[in-house]
Amino acid sequence: SGQRYNNREAGLTEIPIDISLGVTAIDLSHNSITTLGPNAFRNFTELNVLHLNYNNISFIHDDAFEGVYKLHHLSLSHNQLADFPVLPNMPKLSRLYLDNNNIRTIPDDALDSQPDLSELYLDSCNLTTMPDIRTLMKMGLRGLSIGNNPWICDCR
Repeated sequence: SGQRYNNREAGLTEIPIDISLGVTAIDLSHNSITTLGPNAFRNFTELNVLHLNYNNISFIHDDAFEGVYKLHHLSLSHNQLADFPVLPNMPKLSRLYLDNNNIRTIPDDALDSQPDLSELYLDSCNLTTMPDIRTLMKMGLRGLSIGNNPWICDCR
């Protein structure tokens, strides 16, 4: 199980500084966090589960998730993201929730450093195109949820 930190619906605008370093799960959902700065989670080396859904996150620094090598569940759904987040060095990430954001495109290399990704949720993101789905399936992706997007289907 491990140590959990729960601070839901607390009106937070940034990541709290009182989180124990050995924590395995952090739930900061339903707050008013807008930005994830560089190394925001670097010290949480045991972190497995991170819930940041239902915030107002519009910017994630490329190094925000640096050092969270054990993270396997990341929920960023229901935020204000316009870009697919850079997720480097997350070899254990298996579930990624990005639904209900404003991510219009997914870079072809967006998931290159997530070899264990098995579930990806991109519903209601204003996506118009998608990287080659065959590449995602070769990676071992078992669940892909992409409903309610304004697809441009021009058979390219």
